[in-house]
Amino acid sequence: MTDTPPNTPLRVLLVGAGRRIRNNFLPALNCLTREFGVAGIVSPTATRRSPLAAQWNVPEYASIDQVDLSQIDVVAISVPTGQNAKVLKQFGPAAARLKLIIDTPIAWSFAELSACSAALAGFNHVGVAEDFMNNPPFTLMRRAVEAGLIGTPKSLVLNNTGFLYHGLALIRSFAGFKPVNSSRRLVMSHAGVTVQYKVGGLRATVIGPYRRSISGTALGGTRGTITQYEYDLSAGRKDIYHLRALKEGETITGYEIEGSGIALALPELAAMKAMDFPDKSDQNLLRGWGLIQVFKSLNDPVNFNCQYSPRQAFYDAFFSRLATKGLLPFDPFTAFGGDALAPLAMLASLRSKLKRG
Repeated sequence: MTDTPPNTPLRVLLVGAGRRIRNNFLPALNCLTREFGVAGIVSPTATRRSPLAAQWNVPEYASIDQVDLSQIDVVAISVPTGQNAKVLKQFGPAAARLKLIIDTPIAWSFAELSACSAALAGFNHVGVAEDFMNNPPFTLMRRAVEAGLIGTPKSLVLNNTGFLYHGLALIRSFAGFKPVNSSRRLVMSHAGVTVQYKVGGLRATVIGPYRRSISGTALGGTRGTITQYEYDLSAGRKDIYHLRALKEGETITGYEIEGSGIALALPELAAMKAMDFPDKSDQNLLRGWGLIQVFKSLNDPVNFNCQYSPRQAFYDAFFSRLATKGLLPFDPFTAFGGDALAPLAMLASLRSKLKRG
């Protein structure tokens, strides 16, 4: 076993060769070459693995047992949830010295979570690749809250954005990741399903359907509101702040909250846009920037992302799915009973309803 010398890039092994690895993980890591280096891609599917490895000039492996794990510092896994347990277990005793980034959702059922739990506990550190809550607009909103711009957050509207677990993770990020107190499902013929959540003192509304082209967010607090919608400014109130994108041509270069002095430069977006990968939409580039923040958290134990554990990620996936279907008989956090999993009998009573929904 060898340790990485100080101030040298951590060596990252990518497990998976699908859309997320291609469009997000590889571009994000190539913006972090001082901190991380891609040590290889593992996938049993050569038709996916080999072109990626050749394009990004990294080693390729058909299986984890072909990799010298003593030369790896970080494992980043993005595979279907049903494969997570099998993949995690293959790292065996080596996991104790490895940091892990695992894609979200990590599991869609308690059975999948149970199969992963013991293996996850064996890693030196586990981070979850929930990049949506790290998108630049939301990061800037949280910074504004920390600066006291709008006081305590009281309301959040996600209009045509915030799909399922991504939306719930974002909502709870403004409330210290507290569990959901209550939720209400509305069916609106012109807009699809809307879910209203209450998390601590925050009331949040996720308006469906999910549409990238017309999506937007507004965050209200005890002393003001931050909004991405210009029409919210028509009243001329001084306590309403416009969060807008800064652009050079068609490329987003940053975001600012007008009149507040709070801004965020995003040189990484232009860097990613210059790379060769399929999805260079603004939304995907922003997700890539969010993933950059997740990887940075591996070197920063007080980073915001360190609060978001695999258990938190499963909670959001499971709870948001129930909320969207209007089925909320219990709070999964309470049902966990510490480290124990929720009673399977209770879940069995929901299974048929979920399939019919």
